[in-house]
Amino acid sequence: MLSEAEIIGFLKQQFISSDERILGIGDDAAVLPLSSEQALVISKDILAENVHFRLNYFSPEALAHKALHSNFSDLAAMGVKPLFVMLGISIPPHLDAIWTKNFLAVFAKVCKENNVNLIGGDTTAAASELFLSITVFGFSPPKFIKYRSAAKVGDLICVTGNLGGAHLGLLALERKLDGFEYYKNKQLFPRARTAEGLFLGQYSSSLFPIHSMLDISDGLFIDLQRLCEASKVGAVLQVDKIPTDPDFEKTVQLLGIDPIQAKLGGGEDYELLFTVDAESFFDLQINFRQKFKSNIFSIGQIVKESGVYLEKDGQPLQLKVQIFEHF
Repeated sequence: MLSEAEIIGFLKQQFISSDERILGIGDDAAVLPLSSEQALVISKDILAENVHFRLNYFSPEALAHKALHSNFSDLAAMGVKPLFVMLGISIPPHLDAIWTKNFLAVFAKVCKENNVNLIGGDTTAAASELFLSITVFGFSPPKFIKYRSAAKVGDLICVTGNLGGAHLGLLALERKLDGFEYYKNKQLFPRARTAEGLFLGQYSSSLFPIHSMLDISDGLFIDLQRLCEASKVGAVLQVDKIPTDPDFEKTVQLLGIDPIQAKLGGGEDYELLFTVDAESFFDLQINFRQKFKSNIFSIGQIVKESGVYLEKDGQPLQLKVQIFEHF
């Protein structure tokens, strides 16, 4: 079976655009220029039962929320607000009308809360498992759109919030453990950083040279690796500077897992990962805190040598990170 990276790599070679203004395969979203002042930004995501979620702990309400916010996050990673959505849903026989109506009601509620309009899609029956296919659309001036391919040597690597929490919640849900409600909700009800993405995109052109950005969906290590590969640079990551929730260390002990692996390999936090000119970080941090009443965190630096290098307490750390694979 081909891996996700192999499938994407093959398709990129088959569909090379002759228009340099068009970004197709290779980032969090596709960018189609409409004029010098406006671009259409599109992202599609598939959620498959027993691959991305299990219905024994994902209620229809939680699934509708997460399906939308995980897609909103792709546009936030480009510095773009989602405006329109299309829903494809393939429903198996074991889901009754009540389940479907609850899912659709919350889907509509979350769209309205975020000023997003449903403009179409498709519905069909499924043989045994639920599949969701969601496409989101937004518009933005091209100068505000952020890409994962523009990191510069010397940039600081930053994140918008705590990492690893959604992974702890997933483990507690998979193991059917009582308690851990805070972390379970991090997994079931994540929030896309839409406003933060807009802020980072729109202000970067003048005040703060923010060069590249993506969202942390599959895990910090693999997503940073993707940013570095796209930008043809490397990174030194300080694992002791990765922000976590106050109860993180206690919870990883209760779950019996390695805290560093959880921070590096656990995905679905949907925080934004971005690189910024080092001289601008302090001012950006102040302005971000004033606007959102929360912090951004510097966790490493972009370097010339390719690869992602780990350090702890200023010393090299040799560790094989356990990463999420779609196949």
